[in-house]
Amino acid sequence: MSIFENMIQNSSFAKEHLPKGPLKIDLYDISIENDAILFKLYDEAYSSERNLFISGWIKYDYKQRQIYDISYDELNPILLTYDHRLEEKFRNCLNEKNIKLSELATIE
Repeated sequence: MSIFENMIQNSSFAKEHLPKGPLKIDLYDISIENDAILFKLYDEAYSSERNLFISGWIKYDYKQRQIYDISYDELNPILLTYDHRLEEKFRNCLNEKNIKLSELATIE
């Protein structure tokens, strides 16, 4: 399980929307937009190799250190609570590799 999958699994993301099977994020299918990373949440229990079942959308604002559920309305996101200790693992990894997310932005 990736750091982000763990952060979301242990967040206040609506439990009825969490997958019945393992939560999955395709880390090759993300968007970095301004100061945020956008993720699709997949439910492996309902997904096959050709057909992925999207169970939600998450926006992680890495500057503000906040996670939002944007599954229903991107303009009115739901602020989620999560374990910030998991986020520190992600930030430490970026620092070790000297990666700046803003330089990876895919959308201006």
